Amino acid sequence: MNFELKRLSAHSNVNLHESILPVALQRLIETSRAMLDLTLIQRDDQVQAQFLATGKPVLALARDGYQNEPAQFFASPAALVAYVRTLAEEE
Repeated sequence: MNFELKRLSAHSNVNLHESILPVALQRLIETSRAMLDLTLIQRDDQVQAQFLATGKPVLALARDGYQNEPAQFFASPAALVAYVRTLAEEE
């Protein structure tokens, strides 16, 4: 994980996992509102498939050369933040 991503862990509602056990992963998927795909090289397609099976959205920032067919793309970080805020308000 790069420094910018690790900086987000200062927020109480952000959890970053470099690796995770299957039971903890399942609990994380069950309790999450969305999956944020910030991968630059390779994502874990099996984890994404498990997440998509819940019907919850996968979110990503639009950028050159990046593809993830099931993801909802946002043109800017501000647009992504606004959408995440609407998810938080649905609680």
